[in-house]
Amino acid sequence: VFAQHRLQPTASGLSWAMMDHRMLARLSDYDDRRRLQQDVSELISSRRTALKLQVERFGDVELCSLSGTVPIHYRGNQYNIPIRILLDTTYAAKPPRVSVTPTKDMGIHDRHPTVDGRGVIRMAYLQQWRPLDRQASNLLGLVSFIMTEFSRSPPVYDLAAAARLDRERAEQVPVALMQPEQRDRSQLVSRMEQANLAGMDIEDDLVLPADGTEDEPGWLARSCSEEAVRQEEARRIAQQQEALRRDEARHAAQQQEAPREEEARREAQQQQAIFERNPMNTTSADQWGVCGRQLNALSKDVKEEIRAERTGPNPNVITVVKEYIIPKCTADSVSYSILINPNGLKCDTFVSHAWLGPFFALIDELRGYYEDFETRVFWIDFLAAPQTWPSQEADRLMFTGAVVHSRFATALLQCDHVVVVRNTNCNLYTRLWCVAELALAREFKKKRQGDWDWAANAREWYWDEGAMLGPRR
Repeated sequence: VFAQHRLQPTASGLSWAMMDHRMLARLSDYDDRRRLQQDVSELISSRRTALKLQVERFGDVELCSLSGTVPIHYRGNQYNIPIRILLDTTYAAKPPRVSVTPTKDMGIHDRHPTVDGRGVIRMAYLQQWRPLDRQASNLLGLVSFIMTEFSRSPPVYDLAAAARLDRERAEQVPVALMQPEQRDRSQLVSRMEQANLAGMDIEDDLVLPADGTEDEPGWLARSCSEEAVRQEEARRIAQQQEALRRDEARHAAQQQEAPREEEARREAQQQQAIFERNPMNTTSADQWGVCGRQLNALSKDVKEEIRAERTGPNPNVITVVKEYIIPKCTADSVSYSILINPNGLKCDTFVSHAWLGPFFALIDELRGYYEDFETRVFWIDFLAAPQTWPSQEADRLMFTGAVVHSRFATALLQCDHVVVVRNTNCNLYTRLWCVAELALAREFKKKRQGDWDWAANAREWYWDEGAMLGPRR
């Protein structure tokens, strides 16, 4: 029995991110405050736990900690295990310190596989902590690992229930120490229970005399007929043989399945190694840029290689990605920007646009707006993100929690300018990502091109000119 702690409601991811900014801004002793803020916000906004953010003082140093409960599921029930995560000033160069914090009604199990007698948690996730790989080592992943391990083997127990069980065991009298008549009654009850389970009939005259005296010593032998005993023995032997046959069949199936499982495991490890070595993982998002000169070359290649009779004279971005970008990048399994710039190219201008817009018009608008177009480096989503990856792997690369922590947000934050390119095919702000990019640009207070109005009234900035290039619809 575990203590039932009520889960506290949490705020939205963006609200938590803003609160982290305010609370963590004064923690000047941390070497990497940005990583600290990202990991803490991602964990709390996930709503998977009831952990609360605290700032604790240790001498002259203030440290961030997370205290509360994490839910586990054990034998069909949910329990809440109290833990505490303490983040040293060197986080994330060193893993956090995690411990179980039992209440006064709880005890910690002896010889628990992952928790010592003092409550300190020692798990493989912490031992294999990789500071430079945030996707593999972060607070949300750590808490998920703890919940999985504790669901297999809970680290705490109810002290009152354990004491009650010990008392009940101490009060039981061993059969060897019983008086003869008590032992006979105990054995009779046991035989009667076995007979009922086996479906045997108990003779009607098997009752003790009303005066409480014992019948002749042979009364116990009449509890079951000899034929019923033989039938029970035959049934028991048949059940054992059937269980043995099932075990042999299960063992043979496991022997046949083992090679396939091993092959699948090796293939998964190879895919993971390829994923980790991919340049998309070793290059930061703000390096996924293409310069204007490269955009001119791309526009020329698209005109030459895509047949106009099949796609029309002015295909949209979706068609160009399907007909040109994906075939070009499939062999190397990278984005187009990394394909032409293997070492990355630092971008300075973030381009917000809609994929339904015409491709050539997008390039023409940027070329006509910037005098330094050929040397300016642009971050354009369909060229920066890998278009050939499976959706699960692509999401794993581009998103690490809330939108404010995505690779899109990282690139936008590092760019000096943000430009919006409209089109005649669709209203740009019927596209949710375009709205999100605009909100992020406003949140990050990015430099504005032209007379872009950032007024809160949507009608004012929606129809404003300036850096909103292209005809509006």
